[in-house]
Amino acid sequence: LCRDSFDESEIRGGCAVRGPVPPRDEIDAPLACVHAAGAKDLGAIMIVCEVRPNKQHTAISPHLDEAPGEGDALGVDLAAPPREGQANSELSTAVARWLRVAKGIVSVTSGGKSRRKLVRVDAAAAGLSLNEVSRRLRAAAT
Repeated sequence: LCRDSFDESEIRGGCAVRGPVPPRDEIDAPLACVHAAGAKDLGAIMIVCEVRPNKQHTAISPHLDEAPGEGDALGVDLAAPPREGQANSELSTAVARWLRVAKGIVSVTSGGKSRRKLVRVDAAAAGLSLNEVSRRLRAAAT
């Protein structure tokens, strides 16, 4: 973070704040794309992603929950092409990096050949809650 480009009032917890700061209850609320897994998969958190492969770099869409046409999916740009599982592998690696967890804890469980994918995070193994996953995704998007 280049401190020259922000004044101290815009820096909170080591992250630059762009634009108006949302109320604290909005920051703590889970994103619409982050869900607890069903009763058959206790301890897992599912993230609905709408991916766009072949982009310049891998990043979360600046509008988080505003993937094109999808209000409940995390928009993700991927540098990898959509062939031979490259985009799925890059998505898993990127989500693990954004959540700061081991790569083996994250996997693409459905949507292997679709732009809309379901990513499973073994939250129990990582010690993460829905709110913490949402916080980390928001932080990665800035």
